[in-house]
Formats: sequence, C-alpha cells, structure tokens
Amino acid sequence: MDLSRALLRVQDELDQLHLENDMTAIKKHATKASEEKAQKKAAQKETTERHPRATPEGYVGLTELAAEMGIKPAALRRKLRGMENIAKPEGQHGWYWKDGSRDLASVRKALAAKAE
Repeated sequence: MDLSRALLRVQDELDQLHLENDMTAIKKHATKASEEKAQKKAAQKETTERHPRATPEGYVGLTELAAEMGIKPAALRRKLRGMENIAKPEGQHGWYWKDGSRDLASVRKALAAKAE
C-alpha cells in the first residue's frame, strides 16, 4: 500500500514537472512571437517617413505660417482652431490660403494680435 502511494506521488510530481515545462515552452513561444512582431513594427516604422502635405502652388500653408511665427505647425493649428473669427478654409484638405488673399491677411493679422 505504501508503495502504491509513493508511485502515485511520483507520478503527480512528474505530471507537475511536465505541466511546468509545457507552460515554460508556451511562454517562450509567446515571448518570441511578440519580439518578432515588435521587430517587424520597428522595421516598418523606419521605412515609413512622414512628410508634411505639399501646399499647392500659389498658396501659403500652415507650415509656412508656423515658420514665419517660429512655432510648430501643431501649435499653430491649435491656435487657429481656438480663434472664433478664423475658420478652416472650406473644400480643402488642409490649412492653406491663396497667396495675397484677404483671408490670409486676416489670419496673419489675427495671429499677430494674439501674439501681442
């Protein structure tokens, strides 16, 4: 009777060891897969370069205005959105105005007034 109990205990310990080994193998596989995914994402990020949108010819864009003011385009966008009398130009896919237009002059004037 004692021998069978001892065998059962040994068998339980072996099962526990197999279970621990299986869990370790699963963790290693999951870690390896996540590392490969992170490497792929990093490689993709390196190849993808972000460029500002090209401003159409004959227009002044947000990037040019930001450069004139010496601030980042994102900060200028926030300022423009916060101004009640300035609206994003309709029908366009960006913040740009025809060079020499009244709208551009009013934007520059409003930004100068807000800067002071």
